[in-house]
Amino acid sequence: MELVKKNELLSKLAITDSLTELLQRAPFLGTTDEGAEQAETQPQRKLSLVLMDIDHFKELNDNEGHQVGDSVLKSLGQVIKVCIRKDVDMGFRYGGDEFALVLPDTDKLQARVVADRIQKQLGAFKFGRISLSIGITEAKPGDSEKNLVKNVDECLYTSKREGRARITVDAG
Repeated sequence: MELVKKNELLSKLAITDSLTELLQRAPFLGTTDEGAEQAETQPQRKLSLVLMDIDHFKELNDNEGHQVGDSVLKSLGQVIKVCIRKDVDMGFRYGGDEFALVLPDTDKLQARVVADRIQKQLGAFKFGRISLSIGITEAKPGDSEKNLVKNVDECLYTSKREGRARITVDAG
């Protein structure tokens, strides 16, 4: 029994980001692929993707140090965990200062509510000029994983281009 528990712990550690306690990027890609398939076979079930980037993060790291930067990453990880549904939604550290959410049975307007909540909660920490730029897309029949990720990425970069600290929802 002890060996089984240790193996389960090792499996969890292999896919979990130690700093934020969110899932790492690798399982995100498999999850979005499943979501694209679900949109095709069960169009009545919604799935939304959210991509977030911390604005001015490099500046904070350069000026305040990596310990403060790590504190921001940890805090955002905790905010995400509090703002999503346990055992339903999935939060990921997508890379560096980018984070992603996979929200099953959630349309893009409901995803916007979650994103607003995360943005407000992180803002309450008052980490200098730190804010969140966010993109949101909803899986549609015929979407591939690649297309879903491309759409949410474009929404995120629209938020960044238009002044940061914004949420852009895919119009499609």
